[in-house]
Amino acid sequence: MEKKMKRRSYVRVVSFAAALAAVLVAASICGNVRASKYKRQITLSQQRALTELDGRLREIGTSLKKGVYSSTPPMLSGMASELSRETLAAKSSLSVLPLENTNLENTYKFLSQVGDFTETLNRKVASGESISDEERENLRSLITFCDALSGEVSNIRADMFDGSFSFSQKSGGLALTGEKTEYLAGDMEDAQQSLSDYPTLIYDGPFSDHIMSAQPKMTSGAKEISKENALDAAAAFLGCDKNEISFLSEESGNVPAYCFSHNNKTVAVTKSGGYVIYMLDSSFAGEAKLKTADALKKASEFLSSHGYADMKESYYSTSDGVCTVNYAYKKDGVIYYPDLIKVGVNLETGDIASFDAKGYIMNHTERNLSSDILSQADAQKSVSGLLTVLDSKRAVIPTKSKGEKDCWEFHCADKDGNEVLVYIDTKTGYEDDILLLLYSDGGILTK
Repeated sequence: MEKKMKRRSYVRVVSFAAALAAVLVAASICGNVRASKYKRQITLSQQRALTELDGRLREIGTSLKKGVYSSTPPMLSGMASELSRETLAAKSSLSVLPLENTNLENTYKFLSQVGDFTETLNRKVASGESISDEERENLRSLITFCDALSGEVSNIRADMFDGSFSFSQKSGGLALTGEKTEYLAGDMEDAQQSLSDYPTLIYDGPFSDHIMSAQPKMTSGAKEISKENALDAAAAFLGCDKNEISFLSEESGNVPAYCFSHNNKTVAVTKSGGYVIYMLDSSFAGEAKLKTADALKKASEFLSSHGYADMKESYYSTSDGVCTVNYAYKKDGVIYYPDLIKVGVNLETGDIASFDAKGYIMNHTERNLSSDILSQADAQKSVSGLLTVLDSKRAVIPTKSKGEKDCWEFHCADKDGNEVLVYIDTKTGYEDDILLLLYSDGGILTK
């Protein structure tokens, strides 16, 4: 009897021990899972911070470059405000990265002085004074430092995405995995050295960021059409029999539409008014056989054949075998940048790869522009003396508040051949915007 009791006790102890071990193993596994999840969250946060820092430095460089050519109070005031936001955001991104033991004094000093210096220039111009040659040279120095720092950070970010390193905390800093044995902190100190002498597509074209945030003008008050009528419009646009087209779905949002498919093409027709808002051909674009000039001609012919005769080609970009051309509405010598249409041409086949009329449908309307405006000659007086005017025309551009501004557009170049677009308000004579033109094998871009 006593032996049976001992045996039962032994079995009970073993069972409890096994159960306890199972609980501990399960707890350990759960703990490891939570720890792994937490590490992943930290890693993603740090990756986002590095990406954000890279982007902010690029924006700072662009704003500074525009600042060199600014000469009126509103433009400098806007840029000073932008730079203040951008430098604060860059500092915030830096603070998220695990760089506690890294000396970034020059980097923080640079970011602070960018904002301080541009604000000083803003106050000076607002009081009626002019920016001196020395101050413009200081701006150029800030640009040089910014480009150097931005390049270093871009290289670090590129390493992050091609797998050269991963974020993982170690006692000596943030370790790099793979064949490298360096630390991110070390790379950031290298980037910091760029400031050692410091005392800073699918391409939509300029003025297109606000397009889908407003209410559409062309469809407002237009008669709503049936799905059958939309099918007819899609067939006419594609040049095929409507029986060859399949209905896909309905789109909601600012511009409700019916969506159809034909072979590799998707086409959307607005429910109000029956306008084709976009078409996309998913066919693969192989090796380019067409020259850019041929693609531009095909895009223009396509627009004309679909009733868009008063469109002016502005900029283009080539990517993945497709040349995307941007057009703006033009009437009586005035170009209306908000009324934007994009046409993509397959450089292998010459077929139309895409059509996007969102900007046009959102913004196109009859405008009554005032004739009581500054002359082109008077407006040109507000263009920086550092620039030589190559060409000019009247243009309507959108504002960040979703309105529009009537401007004189001056196509300019500086002494080094850098090209700039300067927009002078036809009423006030102040700069409304400045864009930097970039020419490359891939097209003509702005920033």
